[in-house]
Amino acid sequence: MDSASAGPWLEWLSQAKTQFRHIGWHPISYWLGRSASLSLNGANGVTRASLLASPDRLGTVWLHLFAADTPPGEKSAWEALWPEAKTQLTGMGLTAVWAMAAQPWLLALLRSSGFSESGTVIAYCQQPLKLWPVSELMTHIAPLREEDLPAVEALDRAAFDPPWQMDTDALRETMERSLLAAALVWENRIVGYFMAVSTSHGVHLTRLAVDPRAQSRGFGRALAAYALNHFHRQSAPWITVNTQSGNRRSRRLYQSMGFAEMQESYPVLRIDLQANS
Repeated sequence: MDSASAGPWLEWLSQAKTQFRHIGWHPISYWLGRSASLSLNGANGVTRASLLASPDRLGTVWLHLFAADTPPGEKSAWEALWPEAKTQLTGMGLTAVWAMAAQPWLLALLRSSGFSESGTVIAYCQQPLKLWPVSELMTHIAPLREEDLPAVEALDRAAFDPPWQMDTDALRETMERSLLAAALVWENRIVGYFMAVSTSHGVHLTRLAVDPRAQSRGFGRALAAYALNHFHRQSAPWITVNTQSGNRRSRRLYQSMGFAEMQESYPVLRIDLQANS
């Protein structure tokens, strides 16, 4: 599949009977025409199934999309497309593929192909009903700029383990569509940042990160309070944020600032390509 086919492919995707889309940083069309970007066509040349699992610039591979019509149905389509995608990715020397999904039909396909559980992403929400006191740290927060991205990417890679890191493309695209993106500068260097985008329910904090060398000094709380105050003034009905179940530091921060855990959660699965090649 190539990017020139995007129009007809997107039209097909909008009507595909069964589909999964990863909650990622890029629109799904970003991954068209890249490695492990596969389609299954019918006799008339029309797309019947598609699977996208391309690596980002850091070498992290997520299952970005899997969609199928009936026929062939999701099981037959998966059995036709996944082995080829796996072969391509293994041949590139990549070590793992990750998937974050809650649909039972997809979880069954993943497990049958050797994926195993590797954690859970949980969601928090709150209504920004109050203003937080402005601390000295909050006065060091300013809008994120294009020229800040190299420093932010280095910070992000230090703050998160694979597969949760963001490459420069993802950072730039998320910043460009953010309602608010800001960094906290302390002693002439960026020690933390956040980005927030619009959703159908209000605002979603897509990212909040603090340099590990600067943690436990209140920077994360200052960034969160700055965001909450801004969206309180904008009358946002809800603010949501996701984090990994094993990230106890971020969970404590959000809970201490009035975020409530939501019922929805997303299992994260992983397959070791080299062990299963």
